[in-house]
Amino acid sequence: MRKAVGFFLLFMTVSLLLSAVEPVRIADATPAGDSAVSSLALQLSLEKPGKYDISIERLSAEKALAKFNSGRADLVLIREVKLPEGQRNGILHPYAVGAAVFYVNPANPLDDVTPEHLIQLLSGPAPDWARVTGEKTRLYRLGLRRNAAGYGLPERMLKVKPGEFDKDMFRVGSNAELQLLTAGSAEALGAGIFSAVMPDTVKTLKINGVATLPKTVKDGSYPFCERYILLVPAAPSRAVAAFVELMHGADFRRYLEESGRLSLLP
Repeated sequence: MRKAVGFFLLFMTVSLLLSAVEPVRIADATPAGDSAVSSLALQLSLEKPGKYDISIERLSAEKALAKFNSGRADLVLIREVKLPEGQRNGILHPYAVGAAVFYVNPANPLDDVTPEHLIQLLSGPAPDWARVTGEKTRLYRLGLRRNAAGYGLPERMLKVKPGEFDKDMFRVGSNAELQLLTAGSAEALGAGIFSAVMPDTVKTLKINGVATLPKTVKDGSYPFCERYILLVPAAPSRAVAAFVELMHGADFRRYLEESGRLSLLP
């Protein structure tokens, strides 16, 4: 009897160990938090309850890398930066790319600008088009609100201080809303993010002669691209490997497109 009880307890212990959910601890060091990864994690928790134990912590790049190197984080999401040799304790996978784009109404004659032109148009008092087009018509500046996907990306790409474009800029809650308002006036300039599907009611300005296209964004020839990197352990757990594999799927690609980015994963 004792042997039977002992065997049963051993069997239950082994079964619990085998069925234990492995954690997927994600350190998110992207500028505004990666909404696509959060959406994927939420989808898995709803569709497969009890199978995944996913946690996401927003950290600075330095703290995220420190956690990864000490074994307290399984994945790191980070902007593409040159990592110190001592921090590269894993495998780097470029997983997404976004871009700052600048929208105007198709009736606007402007087609090609330089970064310097954009800074002139988006900052400073008495906004008008005179400094670029020669026309002293009113310039309506439009941008993304703080909680909108892509907020701050145009400023980072133009390398200006946060808040530099706040004067006389009307900020909206989404890139779709930005496109809609830009379409309503030939005097509007919208500082937004790349959209894989763009309405024909607006056009994007070329930057130094390079058009905003999926190809130029993916290959980095468009100058205002921001790439995102996934840092994975050399020997990931089964749960971590499964999560990374799901980041190659159609659902995650859709989440990325909704946040104004394209997948770089094969």
